[in-house]
Amino acid sequence: MVEIQLARLPWLGRSRWYIALWIAAVCAGAIATPATAGALPHVSQREAIAQTASPPVKTWATARLVRTIVNPGLVTGSSNVIAVSPDNRMVASAMATNPQEYADAVRVWEIDTKRVLYTLLGHRPFVSAVAFSPNGQLLATGEYNYDIRMLVIRLWDANTGQLQRTLQRSIQPQYRNGAFYHNAILTFNPDGRTLYSTATTPIIQEWDVNTGRLRRSIVGHREVIRALRVSPDGRTLASTHIDGKISWLDLATGQVMQTLTGGLDGFELAFSLDGEALTGTFTLTRDPETQLEETRQITTWNTRTGEITHSIGGLAGRDWLLLSPDLQTFAAADHQRPIRLYDLHTGQQIRAFRGASTNIAFSPDGQLFVAATETGIKIWR
Repeated sequence: MVEIQLARLPWLGRSRWYIALWIAAVCAGAIATPATAGALPHVSQREAIAQTASPPVKTWATARLVRTIVNPGLVTGSSNVIAVSPDNRMVASAMATNPQEYADAVRVWEIDTKRVLYTLLGHRPFVSAVAFSPNGQLLATGEYNYDIRMLVIRLWDANTGQLQRTLQRSIQPQYRNGAFYHNAILTFNPDGRTLYSTATTPIIQEWDVNTGRLRRSIVGHREVIRALRVSPDGRTLASTHIDGKISWLDLATGQVMQTLTGGLDGFELAFSLDGEALTGTFTLTRDPETQLEETRQITTWNTRTGEITHSIGGLAGRDWLLLSPDLQTFAAADHQRPIRLYDLHTGQQIRAFRGASTNIAFSPDGQLFVAATETGIKIWR
């Protein structure tokens, strides 16, 4: 630190007092100088992620339909096969080139113009996962080919639709609860360099996105996985399972940190922006004769202690429940009724959108809500 004694500069006269005040203000941080204007206070990695990733709070009560993209043949009865790019410029959805078959393609549109950018062909029915990378440069699509017992993941250039690489993993399906679970599940690490996948087993694959190399296989809770999510700091991987368990593990060690019971079956899950809360959706009760789901529940845990901090029960069993990125809202959808949005804390309905589909998604920043309906894609803001 350089000490300047203005009293020794008599030629400054009265100005030296103004200079002294200016220097004091700079030192206190009240005035930015060229050297300090770009400086940031030191924050932890978790705080930095929370500050940069926090989207503005969305008020869905005043949301309106802003785009309708006409395209019959989209998948309406599945989930996780529609996604919005991080910059809200594109929307991608699985579709069937033959209306009588399962989804075997993915189409991408520019939201503002409603123009088809490209259609990704070459998939085997059925496409069950669509995900943009965090920087929006890649689009991942996934399918489990039951005929050859193979998980197939394709990484595409999101701007051009050009295939970058294909990742494959031979996986023997597991028979559970009277059925095979064929869905491919994909989620990116926030760093964009790592992709996690699974299909029909408890085994998770960790892929290097740049090389296509399988880094390792991870096993947490030993039951078929329904959903995967990575914490905002990229250190924790969480999963829900068909036995109603929710589990999260340390990615550095591969060790399970917690395994807790949320219900009879697990579905969607999401971390809070600071990573300190984890919310999941679960089947709570089933009809003893038909085994059809009667009620569902949403539960939030503290990721450090494993304690339940909030829970909403009594939700309709036929509803597909989707959590917003800020964990302030959840959507409930089925094949017969309008899509409904609820306050996650109070359980009060906020809004209903016309359209029946379980193929729904929030944009990564939580500002858009999209649904693939029988006639095409609807987008609300």
